[in-house]
Amino acid sequence: MRTKLLAITIGALALACTHEPRPGESVGEVCTLANDGEEVTASGYVVAPFLTVSCKYDCSVDLSPSRERTEPSFSLDFPVGDGPGTMDPIGWKGEKPTQFGQIQELKRSDFRLRDDTGTPFTLGDVVRVTGVLESRMVSNGERLVCTMDVSKVEKL
Repeated sequence: MRTKLLAITIGALALACTHEPRPGESVGEVCTLANDGEEVTASGYVVAPFLTVSCKYDCSVDLSPSRERTEPSFSLDFPVGDGPGTMDPIGWKGEKPTQFGQIQELKRSDFRLRDDTGTPFTLGDVVRVTGVLESRMVSNGERLVCTMDVSKVEKL
């Protein structure tokens, strides 16, 4: 009983811990129009993308200031592979949907990534990423969208 209680307490404490990015590395500080085309470094939590389709050559996840999808957040693009700095492909599991718009639920275990040392990470983990940022305004200039082509990734 004590072991189970201790495990639950440690798990709750781990979830309660929050990441404090280095100055200038927060998602909000990095995802700006001024950084469009620039190589930048950001850190935060890996979260599932809002929408994904089967990916063969590149896959993406989002970087968020919290373990939940929040604004601001931005997309991180990784090459598909099995070595350092890559991500396993996300694709249809089992049968493909038969109707347009049919949604397939993805789980945390569907997202398998590796940092530059080959250390695995997944959704909810904290990473520091470096790469060239693309930023643009969408929705008639009402919303800023950022995407990073990741060249360096470190699990923190």
